[in-house]
Amino acid sequence: MKIYKVLIVSLSFLSILFSTNAVLAQQQRNVKSSCRLYTTAGLVEKGRCIIKTYVQGGYIMVEIQEPWYDSPNPGKPSLMRLVNKPSCTFWSSMREDGCTGEFWYGNEWGILVGAGEIEERGVKVFGYSLGRAYNFNYDGPLPRP
Repeated sequence: MKIYKVLIVSLSFLSILFSTNAVLAQQQRNVKSSCRLYTTAGLVEKGRCIIKTYVQGGYIMVEIQEPWYDSPNPGKPSLMRLVNKPSCTFWSSMREDGCTGEFWYGNEWGILVGAGEIEERGVKVFGYSLGRAYNFNYDGPLPRP
């Protein structure tokens, strides 16, 4: 009888341990894929980007490490905070439906012209724009945490 109790307690402990790891895995995503930068001059840069997402307060935090030096925050990942609502697929600074987002400009949060998912050739892609001069596209959907 004692062996059964030890076995049940051990299995209970393992199930708690595995469920805790699953929750932690859902809190942060780190994905690498191809990406492109467009400006008013056309395609400027392309390469592989790393997107890291995590939840902080009521926001999905999005860090993007671009392989080029022309990022808005040279030497540091680009950072956005997007309102964390499952219904949001597009965010900007002036949305009336609550799907707002902001971009980190090195020392303060500022206007995000737009960020979201669109479908290209049957595949969801994530991108953001800081106006006509800086348009970023990532080959894949936003990796929601």
